[in-house]
Amino acid sequence: MFLRGAINFQDKDFPGNGGRNATNNGFAGDMFVFFNQGTTLIATGFTRDQEDANQAQYDYDGTSLRASISHKFPVWGKNSKVQLGMRYNDRDYSDVTSAVDRRRADTHRVTTLEWEINLTPKIIATSKIERGNYESNFAAADYSETLGSITFAVTF
Repeated sequence: MFLRGAINFQDKDFPGNGGRNATNNGFAGDMFVFFNQGTTLIATGFTRDQEDANQAQYDYDGTSLRASISHKFPVWGKNSKVQLGMRYNDRDYSDVTSAVDRRRADTHRVTTLEWEINLTPKIIATSKIERGNYESNFAAADYSETLGSITFAVTF
């Protein structure tokens, strides 16, 4: 088992919208547990942050939770890994958002499935599908999407 903690200090600058410029302070923690001689990994984590923007409507308190399980195994004589992950993010805004005329609240739920295979010792292919449900009382931030990708990487 491996534990990791962090204290985060961020300074955000949005050149096109100075009202969103903000400082963000928070903390995070992660736990990694290895099984099967390191071929299986369970990872969990959380983040808690507080953002203070130039305009109060962008101030929020946020909580994020994440979990994943991954497993390495051979397929067709090649090294591969499959991973299933989930993320949950909740943001409660502290002031009235003018576009919705009340305090904004956002909840994100994202699930990913990824498969990585070493095609050669130097070329890796990764396929990924992600489903996100983004709920908000602000219409522009209330949507669902499914994304898919295939990536090839070359190592030197």
